[in-house]
Amino acid sequence: MCYRVQEVTALVSRASEACFLVRVLIANQLSRLTQLIDDSWRKRLQNMSLKDLVCTKDGEETMTQIIAVLLDEHQKAAGRAKHK
Repeated sequence: MCYRVQEVTALVSRASEACFLVRVLIANQLSRLTQLIDDSWRKRLQNMSLKDLVCTKDGEETMTQIIAVLLDEHQKAAGRAKHK
């Protein structure tokens, strides 16, 4: 296999982003967040490896769902803080 430098750089960048995202999600209780996504997304996630999360469209879409839940929680918390 012969990879171009750009392909390797892009893959390393995506892997780095995925690792950062996993750290953020763990800090925000990933298992709790996954309970808030649709069952079909949760089942997909259970069968994925880190490679799947980084390299597949399914992984990207699944992480988008989890990030949406996290952002929604942060927005709700910010809204509650403003009303206190």
